[in-house]
Amino acid sequence: LKALQGDIEEQIKLPVFVQNDITAAAGGESMFGVAKPLNDYLFFYLGARLQSRLILNHQIYKGNSSASFDHGLVRLESELTKRRRPSEIIWSSSPEWPDLGEAYSEWLGECSNRLKASISALTQFVEFRTVVLSSYAPQKIAKALCADIGREFPGIEALPARVSISPKAVGAASLPFSSRFMIE
Repeated sequence: LKALQGDIEEQIKLPVFVQNDITAAAGGESMFGVAKPLNDYLFFYLGARLQSRLILNHQIYKGNSSASFDHGLVRLESELTKRRRPSEIIWSSSPEWPDLGEAYSEWLGECSNRLKASISALTQFVEFRTVVLSSYAPQKIAKALCADIGREFPGIEALPARVSISPKAVGAASLPFSSRFMIE
């Protein structure tokens, strides 16, 4: 991304800010959302895939790998299609989904298990008290997953993100500000 940033800046003679989408979403939530007052937390984004970032002292760490988990909406879409159920609704910006049946229930359980496994693995190395879950899916889904995390980890507060409409875009739009005024 640095090379791309440099090439564009050279061509247009203006500052350019480049960030990957999940890190941008975490940044947007850190600046404008439920995570604004938090120093340390684990951020998850549930979109096409499930991805995470660790935030320590307001710094966003993406880690050494670009790992994402196959527990996102693409997986749900695939399961719905296998069962000949309509899947278009999951890609709409609808605030509610209709009953998607057993495929949805199974997917939600698998997604919850993946989230809890990631949290469990990280708590062995880093102490944090909050998880923030941002999602393209309806807020009701994020709230259900957060409630499940809270039951599994009573010492960790799981919060659905507040920046629910286009969190990646909000984060990307905040890059010029955060690059100049936030902790580096």
